[in-house]
Amino acid sequence: MRFRLLAAAFFVGSSAIALTGAVNDATQWAQWRGPDMTGVSRTAKPPIEWSETKNLKWKVEIPGRGSSSPIVYGDRVYVLTAVPVGVTGDAQHAPRGAAPQRGVHQYKVLAIDRKTGKTVWERTAREEEPHEPAHGDNGTFASSSAITDGEHVIAYFESRGLYAYDMAASCCGRPTSATRKCAINSAKAQHSPCSATRSSSSGIISTSLRS
Repeated sequence: MRFRLLAAAFFVGSSAIALTGAVNDATQWAQWRGPDMTGVSRTAKPPIEWSETKNLKWKVEIPGRGSSSPIVYGDRVYVLTAVPVGVTGDAQHAPRGAAPQRGVHQYKVLAIDRKTGKTVWERTAREEEPHEPAHGDNGTFASSSAITDGEHVIAYFESRGLYAYDMAASCCGRPTSATRKCAINSAKAQHSPCSATRSSSSGIISTSLRS
C-alpha cells in the first residue's frame, strides 16, 4: 500500500508526531517518491550513469525480502524488510506469499549510514507469521515505505502493525491514528518491545547519493 500523509498526526504517549513539514522539505527524501511524490528531486544532482564500477558509492545486502523504497533523511537511509526466521542465504529473499506455510517473520526497520552503507541500528518491530497471503512471485511482507518527520521514523507493516521510533532507535510506544488522509485502520497499530537485533546483510541496497 502506497500512501502520502498530507496532513497527519500520530499521538505517542502524550506527544504528537506531525508529518507535514518534513515530508515536503525539498532537501530531504522523507517519504515514498520524495517531497513532491514525483520521484524527482529539485535539489540533488545524481549521476546519470552508474554501474558496478562507476559512480557507485556503496552497496550492501539487506536481510529478508521487501519492496519498500528507502527514504533518506540527513545522513541516514531507512528501509523496511521482513526476514523469515531460521532461513539463510538466498532462500530468505525468495517469495513466500503464496506458500501454504509462510513461516514466522521478523518485521524490521533498518537505519543505514548514508556515507558508508554500514547499519547504524536495526530494530525488530514484531516477530510473527504473516496471516495474509501476497503475490506468489512479487509479493512481500514489507511493501510500504517508511516515512519520517526528522525526529521519528514511522513504519507500517500492513496487518502486522504501525510502529514509531525516534532517530536513536527507541520505540515511541503505540501510535494511535489522529488526523490523517490515508486509509489505515488504527486498530492495527501495535506496541512492540523493540528488541534490538543485528544480523548479516543479505537483498541489496546500493546508492550513489551525494554525501
